[in-house]
Amino acid sequence: MWETDGASRHMGIDVLEVDRVDGLGRSVARMTITESMVNGHGTTHGGMVFVFCDSIFALTCNSSGTTTVAAHCDIDFLAPTRLGDVLVGVGTERFTWGRSGMTDVVVRKAPEGHPLTQAGGGEGAGAESEDGTGGVPTDLEEWPVVAVFTGRSRALPGR
Repeated sequence: MWETDGASRHMGIDVLEVDRVDGLGRSVARMTITESMVNGHGTTHGGMVFVFCDSIFALTCNSSGTTTVAAHCDIDFLAPTRLGDVLVGVGTERFTWGRSGMTDVVVRKAPEGHPLTQAGGGEGAGAESEDGTGGVPTDLEEWPVVAVFTGRSRALPGR
């Protein structure tokens, strides 16, 4: 699914992790705010943050391998971001029942000077955590939250 996702690729979204924990999906991705993502107020257009969350939501609720789509979602914008900011989102499947599920995505802003924010980093740059284990930064929980997204999903019947 991800390899044919032209929208996420166009946005420059990098996947840092996709996993299943206790039978539920979890994914982490990052995106750098580019000039084409900034609105007339000089802040990131809310639609761009929404697309970022929706992509993480898709990664998370499709991590089981079952084709799953969005049934409903909402987002709370808590703080603005600007050109050059690096966003990291964590998607966590709260629960599933039958063909339905609920997933949360929390988006945080990387602090200035963090390895993820260094210029010249291409795909995968900065994905190594401070402790050298790779993947998700170990200090992520300390970063400011900029948006919270909740999505309800529906697994499609087998084809």
